[in-house]
Amino acid sequence: MTGTFCISAATANVRTLATGPNGYKGKIAYLQAQFQSHHLNFVGLQETRTKEGLIRSRNAQYARFCSGDDGGHHGVELWLSTTQPIGYIADEAIFADPSKVVILHRDPRRLLARIETELEPLYVGVLHGPQSGIKEAERETWWKDTLAICERYKSRLILLCDANAASGPEDSHIVFEHDDDVTANTQFFHGTLQGLDLCLPSTGDKHFGHHATWTSPDLRTQRRIDYICIPQSLVHAVQYSSLLEDVDFGNGEGDHVAVGLQVSWNTQTCSTIRTAAQLSIDRGKIRKMSINDVRNAFTHRCPWLCDIETQVDLFNAQTHALLVDQCAPDVVKAKKPFFTAALWSLRKQKLRHRKTLKRISGTLRRELLSVTFRAWQYTRCGSYDGDRAWNYRTTLLVSATRWTVAYHVLSRQTRAELAQAKQNYVNTHIEGLREGASASEILHGVRPVIGTSNLRKRKGTSLYHLS
Repeated sequence: MTGTFCISAATANVRTLATGPNGYKGKIAYLQAQFQSHHLNFVGLQETRTKEGLIRSRNAQYARFCSGDDGGHHGVELWLSTTQPIGYIADEAIFADPSKVVILHRDPRRLLARIETELEPLYVGVLHGPQSGIKEAERETWWKDTLAICERYKSRLILLCDANAASGPEDSHIVFEHDDDVTANTQFFHGTLQGLDLCLPSTGDKHFGHHATWTSPDLRTQRRIDYICIPQSLVHAVQYSSLLEDVDFGNGEGDHVAVGLQVSWNTQTCSTIRTAAQLSIDRGKIRKMSINDVRNAFTHRCPWLCDIETQVDLFNAQTHALLVDQCAPDVVKAKKPFFTAALWSLRKQKLRHRKTLKRISGTLRRELLSVTFRAWQYTRCGSYDGDRAWNYRTTLLVSATRWTVAYHVLSRQTRAELAQAKQNYVNTHIEGLREGASASEILHGVRPVIGTSNLRKRKGTSLYHLS
């Protein structure tokens, strides 16, 4: 099934959000109200200076994923809306669930999250690039490390970043017609984007309005250093890009302006959503498993630095393999000893025929309902193909007749085979009795044929005449 992503995102450097559940003088609630008015799904914030963790207030519209500060400096946050749809499946809105977010990496300048959705997983990162005053070797290392962290997830990666770097000249793949000059960090920033196959929509023709996102404290210099980066394969999906100049961070004049982006694309519903696996196991056998079997199943272990998502996948795979191997359900067999393989096969065929008849009957009912509504509509629009509906119903009735005849033939054959199997079982049991066998021995052997000996529960005798 095809679905549609409709994502609105923004990024901004807020300078500080301070500490405490309400932030600095109610700044959190103030920002949430503004982001909600713009219907933003994701917001990346830099220089938040907050502690690590997930903050989700009871009445808040956004869940806050905080990377943590570095001694009161830096810190980035990803804000995830719980009320704004991120897409639609057959006109039904789908929402991001904070409980389905996995943090893949975090440090005071970076945060990378995987967001599971009903369509496909999204990877959203928040970056705060090093300033040009830091040593060149450190800046180069930081951007190379960022590439290594994100490279595995670049197919559906969205980066919300304060890059502290200009875009550089147009190259038609990463930077488009609204290009910029080169600054100290441009080559490192551009190299990371190239390695991740990302582009900058704010440099393209879908961007409206001003471009500068940062103003110096003396109000003399303006540059574009904040970006929302998306995969190059989604550049056609960009609907709108602009600065959100009416979003107030309470910082007075100067500093950063938020950048907004709206993007929409169609995709297939996700086949990798992690739902409970439908294992065919006998739960009663789990208690009978030996501890050695369990210990031997978990032979392969992940490296110490492996991410938690890979470890969970490996653990689940090994657990499922162990359960399938040790707790497989018993093959369904006939309960009565006189059931032969041929008789069991006839029973299965009979059940399949009955299931097919039920399916045809349901189709006939739905077709009758459809014809009724189409005929009702005909009285208003004057176009109704009655012959086509009649032919289809005739086909269904002919098919039902064929399957009904086959079902009754199998039923009669099954009854005859069943009677013969009971007769053979009773004869074999009687012939195998020892001379002088008691009545209890005889009844015990023929009980599968005659049923219970309780007269109040018996519906009638089924013991065949013995000659």
